[in-house]
Amino acid sequence: MEQDVISFHQLNPFLEFNQTKSIWLGIEKNAVHSYYLSWAWMGNWLECLSEQDKVVFVFGICRSKPVFCYFLGLTKGFDSKFIYSKRAYLNGTGDPSKDAISIEHNGILIDQVFKDDNRRSIFQKTDCWDEMVARSLCATQIEHFTAKLTDFHCRIENENKAFYVDLDQVRDSKNDLLPLLSKNKRSQIRRSLKAYEQDGPLRIEIARTPEDAGTSFLNLQLLLHKRQKQKYGPDYPISDFATRFHQRLISDNCSNGSVDLVTVYAGNNVIGHLYNFVDDEGVYFNQCGFVYRPENVYRPGLVCHLMLINHYAALGYKKYDFMMGEMAYKKSLSSDSYTMPTYRLRQNKMRFKVEDRARQIKQFMMKSFEDMG
Repeated sequence: MEQDVISFHQLNPFLEFNQTKSIWLGIEKNAVHSYYLSWAWMGNWLECLSEQDKVVFVFGICRSKPVFCYFLGLTKGFDSKFIYSKRAYLNGTGDPSKDAISIEHNGILIDQVFKDDNRRSIFQKTDCWDEMVARSLCATQIEHFTAKLTDFHCRIENENKAFYVDLDQVRDSKNDLLPLLSKNKRSQIRRSLKAYEQDGPLRIEIARTPEDAGTSFLNLQLLLHKRQKQKYGPDYPISDFATRFHQRLISDNCSNGSVDLVTVYAGNNVIGHLYNFVDDEGVYFNQCGFVYRPENVYRPGLVCHLMLINHYAALGYKKYDFMMGEMAYKKSLSSDSYTMPTYRLRQNKMRFKVEDRARQIKQFMMKSFEDMG
């Protein structure tokens, strides 16, 4: 597939929804991608937006066949107080309340026939943006942003760490994560398990109908928001868009096995609710809500995740991915980690070079003051 036969196109995904869906699904069939780049996620996202959200659909065609695609949310304004730019957000909107759905393993949907030497075509020059923000990129996508693109400059905004459990190791341990943990963590969890078992046998239930899944998610949200307000104060913001997005996603997908709403019980008492995505690569933890008790012996998060990790290991999945966040419990239960960076890709314009130079000078001066101190 030669580089010079790539053509670059844009659609309004709201006015041309069916064509957008057809192109995305056509590429998805022959693409390696995360759940977050499936049409289940992206189509649901579009359905929750409106034409007032300035989002465009971008795709490339080679020999009459679409070979890559992605969405861009477009904004305009000043960055760093004095630099004006037309900014694009990869598979996002740029609106914090709407991007609160927190896409992870982000990237560009690419047909496997699309060769690496054509990757420059993905970022063909366009007048709709000066810079692109690509949040939480999947590891396999990084090469598309770090390649030597002569028309662009790329810098890392941040690198979010994510932790996961290799479920092959759990299977080798007879579907039991406990022996793989530290001595202290094993002791904590065993004490907690013993305390919960006084209420009755521990068990998990996975919602199989939209109604049951919706109820489980509502209960999860009530527990989660209660905990957030306890930790961060009563003014902690709750995104109505994110709630609506997930309610719709769950309703449409809980019956096909790609979304699990799980409730963990001790006897008849709820320990917690967990919300996971499932695909061929494994299980992706998304949200949780736990019932906290005043006694320190009860550790609902550790117990719930332990039970689910053992459950998914027994079913043959490859990994249990805790996703972004360096929380202590994720580190203590995981077997390995990786990073999901956020990149800012900019066209080579003088105003950006001035800003980058000013940033370098500021960082140098701050370091000099620290060394003097």
